[in-house]
Amino acid sequence: MVSEDIASLDREWPMAEFPEWIQKFYNVFRPTVTWDTQWFDCIKLYLKFEHKLGYEESCGKIPLALRPPQIAAWFKNRWNPQRMMKVWTPEIGSRWHEEWWTYWRSIQPQGRVQKNKLVRPESLDWNSLRDKGGVDGFLLIMLTLLWWGHDTHSGKLRDEHPANFEDWRLAVADVWYVLDSIIAHGVKKSKGKVKRKYIEIEAAEDNVGSAPGRSTRRRRSAQGSRGQE
Repeated sequence: MVSEDIASLDREWPMAEFPEWIQKFYNVFRPTVTWDTQWFDCIKLYLKFEHKLGYEESCGKIPLALRPPQIAAWFKNRWNPQRMMKVWTPEIGSRWHEEWWTYWRSIQPQGRVQKNKLVRPESLDWNSLRDKGGVDGFLLIMLTLLWWGHDTHSGKLRDEHPANFEDWRLAVADVWYVLDSIIAHGVKKSKGKVKRKYIEIEAAEDNVGSAPGRSTRRRRSAQGSRGQE
């Protein structure tokens, strides 16, 4: 039986309206909305963010310089939506917390980080994050929260390690705040539509009976290059 939270998400965001790339990830996020109300709200706001950007598969790329190593490992796994990277256990917990928050602070706009702490001043310039949609954007942040949440809600770990659960919720809440602020200030749609061109080429070749494998190889090549950054 589908939970009311999942049914509510399906009503608000019918999967049939999503392009193929986001459907694959939506199927992974969808069952997790029952974890926590803040997480549920964050997923909905992320979908709204991508909707505002027109569901472009390739928009602005989010900075990756200080990314946790699990993101790089996920790249090497061919960007598989089903692959849950192991990010938190009681043994490595504090290291993951430090890596995640260090990375998250590193991509914030000027003025958000003061004395190594995140603050929420009334006026911030969100321009640096307004176009960070698609597979190279906030999806990566949402995936780190998904992996973290998956480990947090595994077995009895949530109850046995409440501090980790609360830190995950703080991270979810701050990502929600950033997405909400960006949407309030207006997203910035990307002018580049590289991957959509590949999709259009593939469809055109199929229609005229040309070999579809050619465009597929080109698209895979473009996807593979992302992991080399």
